[in-house]
Amino acid sequence: MQSKFLPTRVILVRHGRSTYNEQGRYQGSSDQAVLTADGRRTAQLVGQALLPEKVDAIYASPLKRVQQTVDAIRDQLPRDAIATTVKNTLREIDLPAWEGLPYQRVRTHQVDAYRCWLERPHEFQMARSANAKVPAAESASFYPVRDLYNRAHQFWQDVLPQHRGQTLLIVSHGGTIHALVSTALGLTPKQHHCLQQSNCGISVLEFSPDTSSARLCQLNDTAPIGEVLPKVKAGKQGLRLLLLPADHDTLSGIPDLLASVHLDFSLQTHGL
Repeated sequence: MQSKFLPTRVILVRHGRSTYNEQGRYQGSSDQAVLTADGRRTAQLVGQALLPEKVDAIYASPLKRVQQTVDAIRDQLPRDAIATTVKNTLREIDLPAWEGLPYQRVRTHQVDAYRCWLERPHEFQMARSANAKVPAAESASFYPVRDLYNRAHQFWQDVLPQHRGQTLLIVSHGGTIHALVSTALGLTPKQHHCLQQSNCGISVLEFSPDTSSARLCQLNDTAPIGEVLPKVKAGKQGLRLLLLPADHDTLSGIPDLLASVHLDFSLQTHGL
């Protein structure tokens, strides 16, 4: 079948655990952090998990922690694997005033700004970097989350028409993958914190042949790196649901998958 009649499959992978992740610091689009030994190990596991995939193109952020993740993934793939295209639109969200600062310092010393970041990300503003080249007509502050979503839109517009019916691997950052998934599904910056993307978590989108719509096939799968279920997102509490399609092929493997997971209750239903 010709590729123009096939969906475009997009595999999204967040970089491995970095030194700033380990230290509890905001990274943003700064380029000081590098992968930890565990970050490299889990990236290699992702590469092994991707071996069955026929990847037609790889796109990645220019930042070191992503480039190191790509190298670790590619070490596990065939030697003739396709080259990586670096896209600046895939860098992490720009947070110039917070980059390098510990999470706790921001929470305790910038209470109002931090609350806005969590509760109203679409309204969150920050001063531009002192080195930023800004036209005289533009404000000295900007909306980081809105800017990130504009970049995600631009990435899809630039890349998808080139790869109709193919499989793409995108290696990027947690916030950027939130924005890529959200813009593909029609979610807005207001809902930015509704998703989670763990280090080396794998998400999958499928775009219709004309790329006008997308469906989410997989979100933040961490099983390949040894986490049966992703860790709970920092600061989150409450009910945690695992939703599964009620087909025989899926359900047959569930007892083994969840053998080490404590379940408080389960519910089986049909017709939803």
